[in-house]
Amino acid sequence: MSNLKGAYVELGVLEEGLLPIDVFTQCEKLENVILSEAITVIGGGAFKECENLTKVEMPSVIDIWGKAFYQCSNLSDIDITNVQTIGEAAFYGCANLSDVDLSNVQTIGEAAFYECSNLSDIDFYNVQTIGKNAFYKANGLTEITFYENLKEVGKEAFAFCENLKRVDMSRVYCDDYKYQLKIDEKCFYYCSNLEEILFSETTA
Repeated sequence: MSNLKGAYVELGVLEEGLLPIDVFTQCEKLENVILSEAITVIGGGAFKECENLTKVEMPSVIDIWGKAFYQCSNLSDIDITNVQTIGEAAFYGCANLSDVDLSNVQTIGEAAFYECSNLSDIDFYNVQTIGKNAFYKANGLTEITFYENLKEVGKEAFAFCENLKRVDMSRVYCDDYKYQLKIDEKCFYYCSNLEEILFSETTA
C-alpha cells in the first residue's frame, strides 16, 4: 500500500472497533484518512511514519495506542475531541500539530507529544496523568493551566519548552490526608522563559 493517498476505513473485518496494529505503517504517500463511527480504538503504530499524512477524521475514537501517529511530521488536522487515552509516543515528532482538543483526555502517555514544536493551545481540563517527556520540546506552548483532576506529572514532562511563560496550578486541589499531586523531577527543566507559576492554597 505504499502508493496509497487516501483511505476510508469501515468496521468490517475489524474486531470490537479496533483499527489493527501497524495497519498503515510507512504508507508514505497517504495524505487523508476518514475512519467510520464504528472505530473506537486506534492500534499501536497504525499510522507510524506516514510522513505525508495531513488530515485524519475519527469521530468516535476514544483510545489511541502507542506510536499510532509516530513521526507523522506533516499531520496538522486531526479531531481528538472524544479521545480519553493517548498512549506512549502516540504523536511523537508530529511537528505540524498546532491545535488539539484534549478536553476529554484523562491519560497522556510517555513522550506522547514529544517534539510537537507547534502545539500552542491545550486544554488540560480532564487530564489526570501526564507521562514522562510528554511535551518535551513543545516550544509553541506559552501558557498552560491545570485543573482539579490532575494527579501526576511525569519526569521532564515539559522540559525544554523554551517559550513557556506561565503555569497555572491554582485550580489543582491538594490535601495531605486525602489527595496529593505528584510532580516528578525536572518537570519544567530548561523552560528558560518561565516567569510565573501559580499554586493553589492547598498545595503543600
